[in-house]
Amino acid sequence: MGSGATLFVDCLGAVLLTYVLIQFVFLPDNTFLSFPVHHDDYAILSHTSSNDLRLRPIRPVSSFVLAVLSMMGIDVFYTALHVMTVLYITLVLALLLELFDMRKPNFVLLVGMAIPIMSFESLVH
Repeated sequence: MGSGATLFVDCLGAVLLTYVLIQFVFLPDNTFLSFPVHHDDYAILSHTSSNDLRLRPIRPVSSFVLAVLSMMGIDVFYTALHVMTVLYITLVLALLLELFDMRKPNFVLLVGMAIPIMSFESLVH
């Protein structure tokens, strides 16, 4: 594997470990498959037919993807939410390391960098 791929895998491991620790170990009442909490969760999950698959003028790609995931059911929707959260934080962490020319960081440092990202609620949403 190239150095970019190795860095991505290292970041993915650190972010995944941190995500599991924060979301499920430190918050034991969290469940993997959740239920709607915010008003926008209900709005997103209300897409149940192919009529909802239209491109909206604001955030057309994410609106389309969320409508498709919603049509697939709540289990698929929340599983995709977990996967996308881990992936986007992994990409941000890998980009930061590339920008600061830190291509071989220590795993403990990666976890230490992922913790504040995961802990700040607005970043995860």
